[in-house]
Amino acid sequence: MVRTYAPTRWEIAMTIIEAQRIAAQFNLATRDFHALSFGEQSELADLAKQYRYRKPRNASGSRARYFAAYVVRKAQQKA
Repeated sequence: MVRTYAPTRWEIAMTIIEAQRIAAQFNLATRDFHALSFGEQSELADLAKQYRYRKPRNASGSRARYFAAYVVRKAQQKA
């Protein structure tokens, strides 16, 4: 079962092209989030804030980490 992601009313929808650009910028396809430098993690956190990304309520990690996983999932979607 494939789940489609619908942004909440607080989030700004991210296009597949934008997700691919962000994933390429941070090389998220081959690098783990924890392998990123502190500066790159901060940039991802700022992007998450820009896109008004909200992590799940039961999340046990940072918003930037969940945003990075979301970007990778979104970038791998078919247009």
